[in-house]
Amino acid sequence: GFKAPGAGSKVRRIKNLLERAEEKEKRLEQLKKSGESGALEAQALKWKDTLKEATGSMVKDDPTKLRKALKRREQQKKKSAKTWGKILKQEQIQKDEKQKTRTENLKNRSNNGYPIPGKEPKEDGKRKAAGGAAGGEKKAKNKTGGGAGFEGKKADFLNKGH
Repeated sequence: GFKAPGAGSKVRRIKNLLERAEEKEKRLEQLKKSGESGALEAQALKWKDTLKEATGSMVKDDPTKLRKALKRREQQKKKSAKTWGKILKQEQIQKDEKQKTRTENLKNRSNNGYPIPGKEPKEDGKRKAAGGAAGGEKKAKNKTGGGAGFEGKKADFLNKGH
């Protein structure tokens, strides 16, 4: 049947199959050595496996093939671990670079925004304001000339004269 993949499940299954195949091989050898009846039983087991293969089901009982598959899996695991290590290392390098640029930017910001030693800051030592006013000062708003909509506070009560 179908088995859901899990952590190391394929390797575990191959190891189990390998153990069973080795046990089966030992048992067949013992049966062959035990005499005529044992040899017949061993032959019957082999025929049983052959019939299974003929009907289309997989018989995984060859220890050499299973060892090969296990070795291949282990090598693949090592390779993927190596590549994952490289990925993590590269990620760490990128993190360090970003942190370095961040600290430099913060240092430059505290240095009035001038990282170049030859270039001096403006006369106030302040940067130009975002609104475009010189010297970092905000423009004084007209108290009477607001925008459309809310006209601001009234100077007097509306119905004071009454």
